[in-house]
Amino acid sequence: MQNFKKSFDHLVSENPSQLILGIIFVFYILLNVQTPDVLAGPIDNLFGKVLVIAVAIVVFMKTNPVVGVLGFVVAYQLIKTASISTGNYAKKHYLPSESSKLREMQSFNIERVQAPVPLAQAQQYQAQQYQAQAQEQQQQNTMVVATTVIDGALETETVARMAPLVMHGGDSGLNYSPILDAQHSAALLTEMN
Repeated sequence: MQNFKKSFDHLVSENPSQLILGIIFVFYILLNVQTPDVLAGPIDNLFGKVLVIAVAIVVFMKTNPVVGVLGFVVAYQLIKTASISTGNYAKKHYLPSESSKLREMQSFNIERVQAPVPLAQAQQYQAQQYQAQAQEQQQQNTMVVATTVIDGALETETVARMAPLVMHGGDSGLNYSPILDAQHSAALLTEMN
């Protein structure tokens, strides 16, 4: 206790300006003063931060150690409030980074990587997979969840899932014939030689 009293008496008697500076630092820390926009911009960059830290080091070296430590705390507070005023603090702490956004987007996809196969085999495999999924859905009467298969182009997937356009073998039983519509006085292509 006597050391503290001696240090305080030394601070007051030898240099009262350091006492005033210490009181200003305490008020700045306790009142959480926001940095004005005029100062926030220049402070919230690399050069401004280095300058604020350099001033805090000079204050620590040239004044009483208590005032010097308060100077470091004020420097930290000044840099933080400048970052909050310019919005960089929120960008750094609340906006997701590109890598986290990429991970989130990839988590939405189910990836199955397969060795390259000929197109006919891939279409046949996909058609079998689609039919198996459709049968399971009918049996379970549940909702179909969309999945992304990264083993071919989207067009290949879509064509494989479509109903076949050509029927092979046997009579289809369809009895229709094409009808030529009115030509509106148009000439046939074979006549235009």
